[in-house]
Amino acid sequence: MNNSNNEFILRIKEFFKNESVKPGAILYSSYDTLQKGAYYLLGINPGGSGGNSLGDHIDNLPRQTENAYLDEDWISPGGKDPQCFGKAPYQKHIQWLLGSFEQPTREVCASNLNFFRTKNVQDITMEEASQCWNVHEMMLDIVQPQVIFAIGNAENPAKSAYAFIKHRYGGRVLETIKANHGNYSIKILAIQRNGTPILVIGFPHFSRYNPEGKVNINQLKEVMNKFKNN
Repeated sequence: MNNSNNEFILRIKEFFKNESVKPGAILYSSYDTLQKGAYYLLGINPGGSGGNSLGDHIDNLPRQTENAYLDEDWISPGGKDPQCFGKAPYQKHIQWLLGSFEQPTREVCASNLNFFRTKNVQDITMEEASQCWNVHEMMLDIVQPQVIFAIGNAENPAKSAYAFIKHRYGGRVLETIKANHGNYSIKILAIQRNGTPILVIGFPHFSRYNPEGKVNINQLKEVMNKFKNN
C-alpha cells in the first residue's frame, strides 16, 4: 500500500471534492488494515452528528491507527472516557463476531456502505451509497476478501450493505438462517466480483440484535467451507 498511498488519497479526494465539508469517515479500522485479508466488514454509515469532516478524515487517513470498535467511547456524554473505549454494546458485538472467526478486531478492514455521518439511517440515499462504492471498489481491490460481513441486511440497497451488494452484483442466495430473534434472519449471498468469488454474510443490524449466543457460528463456518471448496 505504501507505494500507492498518494494516488489512493488523491483519488478519494477527487470523488468527494464537492462533499469534503460534510462530517464522515472512510475507515473504521486503521489505515494499516488496507492490505490483503480474508475479511471485509461493512456497517451502514457513521452514526451521530458532528465529528470530523470527510475532507479532514481523508487528509489524516494515512496516519490513522485507531479502530472505532476498540478505541472510541460511544457511551459517555463527552465521548472521551478511556474506560468506555470499545465498551458500547454495538462495539462488543463486532468484537465478538470477529473473534468467533479467529479474527482480531484490530486487523480486519472495517468501513461503512455510506461514509457520510447521519443521525437517522432514513437520511441515507442511493446516490450517496453509489458514490461511496467507488472507494469500496478500490479498497476491495486491495483487501481481496473471501468474505464480506454486512451489518444490517434489510432489502433496501440504499440502507443495507448486504442489499447494495446484491443489487450491484446479483449473485446467488445460498442460505437464509434463523437469527433466533423474532423474525430476524442471517442471509448468505455468493457473488462474483471481477471473476473472484466472494461470500457476503448479512446480519441483522447490531444496534437491534445481539448476536452472542444466537448466531450459530459452526453452521456459518460449514457454509463458508462449502463455498470455498466448490
